[in-house]
Amino acid sequence: MRIEPLSTCERNFIRECILINKRVDGRSSDDFRKFDISISESDGIIIAMLGKTKVSAQINSHTFQPRPHHPQNGSLHIDVDMSPMASPNHDNRLLGRRGLELTSFLEALYRDSECIDFESLCIKEGELAVELKIMVRILDDEGSLFDCASIAITTALSLYRRPFVEIRDGLAITYSASEKALVPIDLYHKPFSITFGFMKDISFPILDPTDRETLCLEGSLVIGCNKRGEVCNLFQSGRLLINHEMVLKCIARALSRCEHVTDLIVAVVERQKRSEMGVTSVPMEITNPNVPGHVSKAEEEMSIG
Repeated sequence: MRIEPLSTCERNFIRECILINKRVDGRSSDDFRKFDISISESDGIIIAMLGKTKVSAQINSHTFQPRPHHPQNGSLHIDVDMSPMASPNHDNRLLGRRGLELTSFLEALYRDSECIDFESLCIKEGELAVELKIMVRILDDEGSLFDCASIAITTALSLYRRPFVEIRDGLAITYSASEKALVPIDLYHKPFSITFGFMKDISFPILDPTDRETLCLEGSLVIGCNKRGEVCNLFQSGRLLINHEMVLKCIARALSRCEHVTDLIVAVVERQKRSEMGVTSVPMEITNPNVPGHVSKAEEEMSIG
């Protein structure tokens, strides 16, 4: 089974809507979809929803012997599951080209950008360290998969706490949460990705394209960045020739978006931590000034399951 192909009439309709700056779902070309975050306290699964796109992230950890060329560092592994449940285009046994691109991008965004303090994951130099395994599952693929996955992973890293491990008498001992306090992950920064779609003969990019809009694109540019104004990763798909000025405009827009998303994620994480400690507080309200680069007020209504 494969996804329903895009007819010529539908393709022309989507293009005409974008040209008049009124997309099929009511957004302008510069608007993002609402996103929500659901947190499962029992198993630590984070589910991020960007529009109808839904991605889950769960972190586990285990000990291993560090590699000789990095004896003081822990490790990070990202496992992506592109099941047919999310889209008929996904193969049940293979990642496919899109799955491989997503895995490669996420590993570069979180491992190569050094957002995690890998030295803090070392238990004993050259002998024992902690590896974080992030299991990413695509639950519903309705466009901007990279963006939704980055929201889920960053939230999961912000909330995850690993078991305390020490070496005693030459043996590695892993303590349960009841024996010793769990250890949070040290993050230097919180990266996110923002997707820009480009159509033939249309001079401006389309932010956060849906799955049907993606079928009309000539290519896309995915920018990984953080609140500190740093570009962590760039990924380009399709046959695109983007000039220098357009790339800089996209980066500026992505940085503005990332700053706002980071503030919302930090607020969600703090609320979750207070909830775990049993601290009650009045409902939190986040105001969003109507300035370029920020999302609509509807996007701020984030749910915690």
